[in-house]
Amino acid sequence: MRRLAILRRAKPPRTRGFASISSKNGSISDGSSIGSIGRSSSSSSSGSGSGGDLAQDDESDGRGGQRPGVNTLSSGKEAGHVSVLRDEVVDVFADTLGMRNEALIVDGTLGAGGHVEALLHRFETLPCNLRIVGVDRDPDALEIARRRLAPWGDKFRAVHSNFSEMKTTLGDEVMPVDGVLLDLGVSSMQLDRGERGFSFRNEGKLDMRMDPTSPVSAWTLVNKGPQNVLETIFREYGEERNARRIATQIVRARRKQAIDSTHDLVRAIAPMVDWKTARSHPAARIFQALRIAVNGELDSLETFLDNVPNIVRPGGTVAIISFHSLEDRLVKQAFKKYKDFTPCFRGVRKASKEESTENPRARSAKLRAIARRLQ
Repeated sequence: MRRLAILRRAKPPRTRGFASISSKNGSISDGSSIGSIGRSSSSSSSGSGSGGDLAQDDESDGRGGQRPGVNTLSSGKEAGHVSVLRDEVVDVFADTLGMRNEALIVDGTLGAGGHVEALLHRFETLPCNLRIVGVDRDPDALEIARRRLAPWGDKFRAVHSNFSEMKTTLGDEVMPVDGVLLDLGVSSMQLDRGERGFSFRNEGKLDMRMDPTSPVSAWTLVNKGPQNVLETIFREYGEERNARRIATQIVRARRKQAIDSTHDLVRAIAPMVDWKTARSHPAARIFQALRIAVNGELDSLETFLDNVPNIVRPGGTVAIISFHSLEDRLVKQAFKKYKDFTPCFRGVRKASKEESTENPRARSAKLRAIARRLQ
């Protein structure tokens, strides 16, 4: 049973995860056309670096001059988000695509653009002329990434869409591509902004929509969703053992007063939680479950995984970072069933101790990558 089949019986009706997902007609945030993000017929660029420390190399634009503003990698902290497993992701694509004349990669979860920036830096030292399309459904993230990556010119384009719809949004002019990267889940900059309603730690209106134009928010689910649907969401998406008790308590609390904010929700479920024995914040699973349901995250992932053979050309690479078992299980199972793909490495890559210490949110990240055999 598909993970979101449980929601198709709920009212009000939904298209995916209770949220309508729009590709915005494939609009590109800098006003360029879809056709302009296709393959370049120009000769490959040659980098001036030696493949060493990216932050220290002088980067060349391949035409004998310095590319302004891109001589060093930014930390990403100014955007409130540090890309996880950045070096591991770059290594995967450099190893599989770096020696080609040219390549086109789609970053389906662009965020603040940290992975894209790192990839463009590394490929400046390689023979491959790399172009990247960044897809995200969060307009705020697109704007941050567009500004950050502006110095790279036509090597980068940003598109407002859901990664599950990239084949339709980008069309035959772009598809199939040489590589796809997904960094699943919610970003640090979304968690840290209280008004987005993603985090139980920050006071804000219950929202949790990655695309603010989507019609259904966490507030709608919490205040209008049937009790049995809430219970199933908490059990399936949060793996919460007390799903029924918590759903019952939410319905009881909302009869007295609307649950308007993140802290209202935490207070509503507090009586049902054993705070003394909890290993992590008791609200974490509930917030995760609601976020997945609101944004149709597993549905989007399943749709993408079903389309991988139609998206990635022979010799191409797919790399996916997941943060919880529901995502990772889907990725692992899908990667195993593809007949003409092979793993780029055994098992998963995880954050180093140094990265986990510097960025605790990287501790649960798992990277899986596969490459399609040349036919």
